[in-house]
Amino acid sequence: LTFEELHLQLMSQGCHVAKLSSTDFSAKNGVGDCLRGLLRQFVMPTIDVADVTILASWYRENKNHENPVVIIVDDTERCPGSVLSDLILILSEWAIKVPIFLIMGVSTAHDAPRKILSVNALQRLCASRFTLSSPAERMDAVLEAVFLKPCSGFTVSHKVALFMRSYFLCQDGTLTSFVRTLKIACLQHFSLEPLSIMLEHFCQDGINQLSGEGTGLLTEATMKHAFD
Repeated sequence: LTFEELHLQLMSQGCHVAKLSSTDFSAKNGVGDCLRGLLRQFVMPTIDVADVTILASWYRENKNHENPVVIIVDDTERCPGSVLSDLILILSEWAIKVPIFLIMGVSTAHDAPRKILSVNALQRLCASRFTLSSPAERMDAVLEAVFLKPCSGFTVSHKVALFMRSYFLCQDGTLTSFVRTLKIACLQHFSLEPLSIMLEHFCQDGINQLSGEGTGLLTEATMKHAFD
């Protein structure tokens, strides 16, 4: 889910983003499947040709050139090296007209691209490396942000926090499901204890603020639900 979240984040920033997987790289069909996959995501879902000039024409149209073009390959090590190298060589020939950022996901050694790609393809890249935090480190960051920093009326005990972390490490291992579970817990908590949504206002401004400007931060629907 990391690359899916990256995809959505880049799109929210205005980037043109296409996502390719190893299934798009066929040694039998060559680079054609890759180009068709890109054109279907960038230009038109029904397009059935593999012509990089179409991508260049699209990029020049309708202010498309104002935003970066990003291609994500999330499982680089499973891609045929010759096909991926050919794709890089073709795109590099059009780099002046269509500058592209290529993000390649590597799950083993950081020098895996050197073993997969041809020398010519490597020479066309201006590579930078970044490493994602481990699942445990990301989990600790969520725990700190949600449980240790001031929160608007929702806390869990130390035992519950330890249980959730242990379950994450030993059973599940995905941060997305943990955040989803936490959201469900928050929803259930505020549904059963609607007045707890006001705890933040008591702590920050005191009880007198609730009769003044403080209530303006609460929607009419929330106030009605809290006092019904």
